[in-house]
Amino acid sequence: MTGLQSVALVTIVALCVSAGVANSFPLSTRSRWIVDENTGQRVKLHCVNWAGHMEAMLPEGLNKRPLGAIASRIASLGFNCVRLTWATFMFTNTTYAQRKVSESFLSLGLNQTLVGIATHNPSLLTLTVVEAQEAVVDALGKAGVMVVLDNHVSLPQWCCGEDDGNGFFGDTYFNPKVWQQGLRMVAERYRGKPQVVGMSLRNELRGPLQNQSGWYQNVKRGVKTIHKANPDLLVVVSGLSYSTDFSFLAQKPLEIKNNASLEKKLVYEAHWYSFSDGKREAWATLSPSWVCANLTAKFEEKAGFLVNKLNAPLFLSEFGLDQRGANQGDNRFLPCFIKYAAERDLDWAIWALQGSYYRRHDIVDNEETFGILDANWDQTRDPNFGKRYGLLEDTLQEAASNASSQGWHYIVHHPSTGLCLQANKDNTIQLSDCKNRSQWSYQGEGTPIKVKGTDLCLTRGAKRQPVFLSSNCKDLASKWNLVPSSKVQVAATDEEGGLQCLDSGSSNSTSIFTRDCVCLEGRICSDPNPQSQWFVLISSNVL
Repeated sequence: MTGLQSVALVTIVALCVSAGVANSFPLSTRSRWIVDENTGQRVKLHCVNWAGHMEAMLPEGLNKRPLGAIASRIASLGFNCVRLTWATFMFTNTTYAQRKVSESFLSLGLNQTLVGIATHNPSLLTLTVVEAQEAVVDALGKAGVMVVLDNHVSLPQWCCGEDDGNGFFGDTYFNPKVWQQGLRMVAERYRGKPQVVGMSLRNELRGPLQNQSGWYQNVKRGVKTIHKANPDLLVVVSGLSYSTDFSFLAQKPLEIKNNASLEKKLVYEAHWYSFSDGKREAWATLSPSWVCANLTAKFEEKAGFLVNKLNAPLFLSEFGLDQRGANQGDNRFLPCFIKYAAERDLDWAIWALQGSYYRRHDIVDNEETFGILDANWDQTRDPNFGKRYGLLEDTLQEAASNASSQGWHYIVHHPSTGLCLQANKDNTIQLSDCKNRSQWSYQGEGTPIKVKGTDLCLTRGAKRQPVFLSSNCKDLASKWNLVPSSKVQVAATDEEGGLQCLDSGSSNSTSIFTRDCVCLEGRICSDPNPQSQWFVLISSNVL
């Protein structure tokens, strides 16, 4: 592909994204969904986090690439929104707010970094850091990308620690009145910019001062502050313990009395990583099927219940992993996360876009291994990034009033690769990009998995031989069960009474066969790649 062709492709993608969201403002909520306030149609957020809350107070990477190119790159990667982080003092403290971009970097001794900004984004140098943030928001809007502004910290710095002074209301740098002032200033500044669809109250509340009564009191004040200043915005609410715990809402829901318009703007946000609750080692050493089942149940108890029991929107605003594929715990966690998010068709934002930081932990040009882009902000670290999250980008369930009663079907998804089961015209089966997925029907335990609207069903061959489509759907080889102990394996019984599970083999293969089911019980699994057998039936009512 030539350079001109590459630019043209990015432009076309950006225009398509822009067309897709142009009529989606402002956003509101309807039961558990985020919707276009004017049409009631669902708008699913699939976002990337872009850090702008650090000491330099400028979104990262503008020393590596032009702003417009980064915004277009975000769109071309399939994201329709950015969760853009910011620090309270950047607006409320005049010493910070009036600082020009050039002065900000010089004050940190980042002279060489400043040369990079002068090379790629010279127009930003004479802007204040607040004006530069607005320039970033405008560039994202021009690329057709929505923005959720995330109040990440008060003092510009890396986040997050138990004792960094930014954790909870009343901490060293977290004065509730100053915080509210910052929310009001930002909400007012972006009023009238339709690409800014939401604001979060605060990232990852935490630390020794956190308590439920303080949470209720300050959250209510914060949501009212944002809504009064800019009633078009979604207001995104974080829980306790690094945004992992909303369990207290099961007994006492958050109530904003006498404000029906605000109630339609509330969205809850939760975070989930392999290291959440210190479980990264468990992912690396124990059976991933067992760990996934147990930690999914725990996540459901602390946050997922908001969707199922309170019928409230839940935004998984942070998850992520080492994009180099170098961490076993991360690698095993990701398919579990993708399974969970796809089954519930949740809105999400991955951490993070940035391949590097201007400065982090006193290291200049510090590399971010969780960054989707590499340290040069040029290529994706993971060459398979595009296909791994493809199904999560799609709207799988419409808001109830817009859904077709005839449209329900299953998608057979392989979360380890991000691919979906496709039935071919020659009755063969393969894993394929989920844009080409087949629709399936399934009536439950011991019944066939059929191509929807046909008499053709998924059929196992001999052990380690490819599965195929057959019209003999009453045969034992065409009757399938979801393995109850793992909840991620699809099995048929063989002639000896054993269970044969769907399996993809290597990560580079698109063929599907069956082999003996592995890791069915207990915490220990000796199979080197048990997640090759992870197949999930995802319900969808979108044709």
